[in-house]
Amino acid sequence: MLMKEIVWGNITLQYKLDSVNVDEYGYHRFTHFYFGIETITRRKFWLFGKKITIAKPKKVFTLDIDIEDPRYTKEYIRHCIRRKMIYLKRGEQINRGEII
Repeated sequence: MLMKEIVWGNITLQYKLDSVNVDEYGYHRFTHFYFGIETITRRKFWLFGKKITIAKPKKVFTLDIDIEDPRYTKEYIRHCIRRKMIYLKRGEQINRGEII
């Protein structure tokens, strides 16, 4: 599926909608958010072959809702993203050594 972009403050996040079939209950839809690029080096085949480097978007968080669903209001979507962004900023603080 094609990635779309959303601007949150001064950060441009990419997002992708995904779904899982849950039998007789239909599909459960959720949204993955990405920021930046991460490079992964691995072997072309499981244990052998030459090493290849893959650049892919870095997943930062997932919302358990479809943000393009018309049943959800803009305020609710903003609230959900704001809550996840607080956790993301706190993780960056911990990586810099700002524990307290």
